[in-house]
Amino acid sequence: MNEIKKNIQKSIQAYLCDKNVHYAILIAGKWGSGKTYFITQLMDTWNAGANGDDNSIQLKPIYVSLNGISTITGLYHAIWKQIYPILNSRGAKVLKLVFGGAIKAVSKCIIDLNGDGQTDDLSGTIDVESFIKLFIENDKVVGNRILVFDDLERCLIPNEQLFGILNQFTEHSNCKVILIANEEELALKSGKTNKYYRIKEKLVGQTFKFDLEVSDSVKSIIEDTNNAIIANNSNLVQDIFSLSRLQNLRSLKIALQSFGIFCKLIGDEYKKDADVFQEFIKNVLTYFLISSFELASGNTGIKEYQSFKLFEDKRNDSSKKDKYSDCLSQYGIYSSHYSVPVSAICQFLTEGFIDNLDEILSKNMFFKNASQKDWERLWFYSNLENEALQQYVHSVRTNIAEGSIDNIPTLLHSAGVLFRLNNYKIIRINKKMLTKECKKTIDSIIEKATSPYDARVYFSYESAYGKAYSGSGLPEFQELTAYCSNRLKIYHNEFREQTCKRVWESLSDQSLDDVTQLIHRRHEILGRNDYDANIFSGVNLRIAADRIAGLSNSAKVELYNDFLAYKRGLHSSLEEKESMKKLVKLLRQKSKSLKLVDRDNILSIASKIEQCITNDKSSEEQ
Repeated sequence: MNEIKKNIQKSIQAYLCDKNVHYAILIAGKWGSGKTYFITQLMDTWNAGANGDDNSIQLKPIYVSLNGISTITGLYHAIWKQIYPILNSRGAKVLKLVFGGAIKAVSKCIIDLNGDGQTDDLSGTIDVESFIKLFIENDKVVGNRILVFDDLERCLIPNEQLFGILNQFTEHSNCKVILIANEEELALKSGKTNKYYRIKEKLVGQTFKFDLEVSDSVKSIIEDTNNAIIANNSNLVQDIFSLSRLQNLRSLKIALQSFGIFCKLIGDEYKKDADVFQEFIKNVLTYFLISSFELASGNTGIKEYQSFKLFEDKRNDSSKKDKYSDCLSQYGIYSSHYSVPVSAICQFLTEGFIDNLDEILSKNMFFKNASQKDWERLWFYSNLENEALQQYVHSVRTNIAEGSIDNIPTLLHSAGVLFRLNNYKIIRINKKMLTKECKKTIDSIIEKATSPYDARVYFSYESAYGKAYSGSGLPEFQELTAYCSNRLKIYHNEFREQTCKRVWESLSDQSLDDVTQLIHRRHEILGRNDYDANIFSGVNLRIAADRIAGLSNSAKVELYNDFLAYKRGLHSSLEEKESMKKLVKLLRQKSKSLKLVDRDNILSIASKIEQCITNDKSSEEQ
C-alpha cells in the first residue's frame, strides 16, 4: 500500500474513533480507480469483532450500493437487506431482550422470534424506516455504527433529498457514514456545481481524493485471481495495462476473469509440453488484455488488429507502430495469428464463445512446432548429420515442386532455407526454377484465399512462426517477396472494389450496418491510409444513388448521421472526393422525383456529403 493510501486509512480510522464528530466523509475517485475495493478491504478489518453477549447485538459495518435506487423507501430497504443477516444470526432470545415488544410495532419481519424454526409475521404493515432507526439507536446494539454508501452518482434520488436522509444518520443516530462516489458525476446530478457544494458542506466534513495507483492495485488484483499463468506474467500484465491508458481497475479484473474462463476451454492434450504451453498461453494472455482494454475504451476496430500488415513493407515506416508494439517485442510476443487471433478473442469477449476454437488450437504455430517441420530442421541445419540434411532438403524441395504448401509464410521459409544452403555451397539448386515454382504456388494460394485477411496469405518481410526468414538478404529471396507483395496488392485492390460495390450497390435497410462500418473504419476495412482510401472504389454511383433513395426515411437519417461523423474524419483521397461530388449530383437529380420527407432527407444527405468535401478542403488550406 502506498503512502497516500496509508494516510487515508489512518484518517478514516481517526474519524471512526472520534465520538465528537457528526459528519460524513467522502472517498472521491473516478470509476474503476479501486476506491470501493480499498474500502471493502478496510471493512474486513472492522468486521473482526465479537458477536456481542447474550444481552446485546454487535453491529458490523453495513455496505449499501445506491446504484439505481430511486426512492427513500428503496434506500431503507437496501439497508434492511444488510441488517437482516445480523438479526437472524442472533436468535430469538437475544432479539426479544434487545427490542422487547417494540419490534412488533414497527416491522413486518421475517425473523424466528419463538425459536420454533418458523419465521414470524409480526405485524400487518411494513415500517422498515422506523425499524432501522430503532435498531441503530438502540443502546443494546453495540459496536461502531458504520454505514458505507457507494455509487452515490448512480443513485436516482436528487442529491438534496439524499444528503438530507444521510445527514440524519450522522447527526441523530450517531453513525459514522462513509460515502464513495465519482464526485465529478455526482456534482452533475445537481445541475450546477456550486449548488452541489452547498448541499455537500452540510453533510460531508472531509473529502479524500482517491487516485489510481497502478502498481499496488494491479498487483493485488493479480494475486486475487489465484491464477498461476497470470501471476507468472505479472510484469507483462502491468505493462499492457499501463500502455492501454485505460486507468480502470474494473476493466482489468474483467479482462483477467475472461482469460481465466478461456483457459478452462483448453484441453489437456495441449499442455503435455509445459514449455510450449507456457509460451503459447503468454501470447494468448497478451492479446486477451489488449482486446479487452480496447473494447472497454470503445475501440471496436480492435478485432482487425494486426490484420493489415499483410503485404506492406513496414521496414521504413516506424511512424505506424501502435502503442503496444514495443512491449510485444520486449516480451517476445508473436502475432496473434500464430496463437489465437484477436478477432477470435473479441468474439469470445463479446459473445462468450469462439466458433472454431478446436481448429485454431490444433493448427496454431506453437503446437504444430512441437513436432518440427522439415524446413524448420533445415533452419537449424548445423545440428544435422549429412544424411538427415539431404533427406530434409529433398522433402522441402518436393513440397515446393508439387505445390503442396498452402500458405505464404511456410513457402517463404521453405524457399529461404534452400536459398541460404545454396548460397553457403552446402547444396546446389536451380535458383530460377525454384523461384518460378514458388511464384506459381503464390498465385495458387492467393486464388484460394477468401479475403486479404486470410491467414494463408499473411505476409511479413521479416519473419513468421517465430523465426526470421533464412536468406532474406539474398537477391533471389527479395525477388520472391517483391512478387508476393505485388500480387497481394493486386488482390487487395480487387477485394477492395468488390467490397465497396457490394456495400453500396446492394444497400438496403437491412444492410445499412455495412455502410456504417465502411464509413467509420474505412482505412481498416479497405487497408489504406486516409489519403488513399476511397469508400466508393469501383462503385456504380448511379446504382448507389438509387439504393440510397430507396431506403426508408429512418435509414436515411441514420446514413445522414454516418456522414456527419465522416465529416469529422481525416483527409479524403482525390479519387474519393471526385466520387462524392458525382454522388451528390446524382442524389440531387434523384430528389426532383421525390416528395415531402423523402425529398428532404435525400437533399440532407447530399448536403452532408458535400460538407465532407468542403471540410476536407478547409483542413488542407489550414
